[in-house]
Amino acid sequence: MVFSLPHAKWLLGARDDAVELPVLAQRAKRAAANYMESLPAFLAIALLLKIDGIDVGSLALYWLSLRGVYLVLYVLGTPMIRSAVWIGSVVILIQMALAWLCRDFNSNGPCLAVIALLLGARRSVTLKRLSVVTT
Repeated sequence: MVFSLPHAKWLLGARDDAVELPVLAQRAKRAAANYMESLPAFLAIALLLKIDGIDVGSLALYWLSLRGVYLVLYVLGTPMIRSAVWIGSVVILIQMALAWLCRDFNSNGPCLAVIALLLGARRSVTLKRLSVVTT
């Protein structure tokens, strides 16, 4: 919505009627809606990590940066690169979730038990205090 004299009646009124937005504004609105869908998951994971004292500040910064780049690419209408950036942000979100799920294991290596469960492995995985048998 552009703040201009032609739109003054709508801006000062009850706003019952929809106003036609320009293409770039429509794209920005859709990109913002997409961001708002993933933000609660990011905030929940980041909060859990912070409460447990796990430092993933760099991953959080990368996620926020990629989401900012995604917004710009969405508004500019670049579908292929935009999709790659979105996938990168999802991968970082998964890395953050795995960092929290694997907090009791060796911090230098991957959490094999959780990964095995996620991938549906059909073997026994034992790490430190956890013994998981999947079927």
